[in-house]
Amino acid sequence: MFIDSNLVFSSAQTFNSIGTATAASTNIIDLQNAREMSVGDTPGVKLVVYNSTAAATSTGSGTLNIQFQGSTTTNGTWTTYAESAAIPVANIGASALIWSIHVPRRVAGVAMPRYLQLSYTVGTATISTGALTAFLTIGKDENLSSSEYAAGYSVGS
Repeated sequence: MFIDSNLVFSSAQTFNSIGTATAASTNIIDLQNAREMSVGDTPGVKLVVYNSTAAATSTGSGTLNIQFQGSTTTNGTWTTYAESAAIPVANIGASALIWSIHVPRRVAGVAMPRYLQLSYTVGTATISTGALTAFLTIGKDENLSSSEYAAGYSVGS
């Protein structure tokens, strides 16, 4: 799986920064800028969201809801194209894949979005540990654990 830094919504965005509210992803992707979004070995671009730290914990039975959204402006109305179910904190383990979908087509009758973002909603109780990493990719969402190979790995000669 390849991760393009220009297609990252969140990079270790902590649950503490969300509280028991709704927060947008750290980054908004501008589709007007040049991006490599060609088709990989699966049919289309995938959205991948995973917990990039230790297992998430909650003061109660916290849940996470994720919305994939688009807009024609950065400060305008955001249209939700896809939404996860309420994900219980018990399912947000260390380096766990939380949500993965093929990027959906835009809603009929809605203008083509220029900007994409994720919206995270923590419900029921605060989630106190864990961090979200989310991105668009053309590869498979397997082997997300950062322990596979160290960064900058190279084969000696």
